[in-house]
Amino acid sequence: MFGGQGSQYYQMGIELYRMHPVFRSWMNRLDSLVSEIAGFSVIAHLYDDRKSLVMDFDNLTHTHPAIFMIQYSLARTLMEEGIEPDVLLGLSLGEYVSAAVANVVEVEAMLETVLLQSELIQSACEKGGMIAILSNSDLYDTFPQLHMASSLVAVNYDGHFVIAGKEAGLSSVESWLSTNGILHQRLPVSYAFHSAYMEPIKTAYMHHLRSLTYQAPTVPWLPCASGDFCEAANANHLWQAIREPMRLGEALKILEQQQQDYMYVDLSPSGTLAAMVTKIQGRSDNSRILPIITKFNQDASHLRRVIDWGLNGLAR
Repeated sequence: MFGGQGSQYYQMGIELYRMHPVFRSWMNRLDSLVSEIAGFSVIAHLYDDRKSLVMDFDNLTHTHPAIFMIQYSLARTLMEEGIEPDVLLGLSLGEYVSAAVANVVEVEAMLETVLLQSELIQSACEKGGMIAILSNSDLYDTFPQLHMASSLVAVNYDGHFVIAGKEAGLSSVESWLSTNGILHQRLPVSYAFHSAYMEPIKTAYMHHLRSLTYQAPTVPWLPCASGDFCEAANANHLWQAIREPMRLGEALKILEQQQQDYMYVDLSPSGTLAAMVTKIQGRSDNSRILPIITKFNQDASHLRRVIDWGLNGLAR
């Protein structure tokens, strides 16, 4: 499973970068590509000794490729360790990573696409943000303080939804939520992804997306923008990944219908997807839901656990 904006922080993946040669090799390879395309090093920014994981890391120029690099490198590490995916599930920017892993678009072209996307958004889109709200999504439709000032961009599970909007609108929403004692969290994102505020880049971005070469996925690919498997990708799929609401719950229902006992491996930098899937699916003796990279310096042991369980079918 691959996540998107809001999961990032300085020093993410640093333990694996220092300790695992395959992960480090892929990170360095992708960093060289970024340097060739854009003229800067993501690694130099991400692993700057002066930056701590509690500091804001929200400059799209750096966060977009960093999120891509971390997850793609982790996927390649697992595959080189013998763990082959049965399904690739992507959420938001994670759809670009999962599409690259599925060979829908070559990784070099996809990384260039992610860099262009960040450039276009910063030049053409109004600043804004996203807020995760810990309440039933009926709240959004019921109160104009929410639906008049923002867009509903995800209903992840009962008791958790996400809105996006312009800065002024979100500030008023936060004030209203706090006044009414409703738990919420501003995501470390400076733009209103998955909303109409992405529209200013559509013409230029679609022109680029249509120039890409698309192949059939070599691994079943499940993008959350559609909430269903995609067998023939095109430019619209990649546009929908940042413009349309996120449908994680619908995508997981598709997997449930297959009646297989999957091991859900969260490749996002924060373990957020694992937490959301646990909430949606519940804890089951027949499924394993595992993060790898978190803020708690256990990345190497988490990676080893996933590899051991994947290769040997070890019990919990």
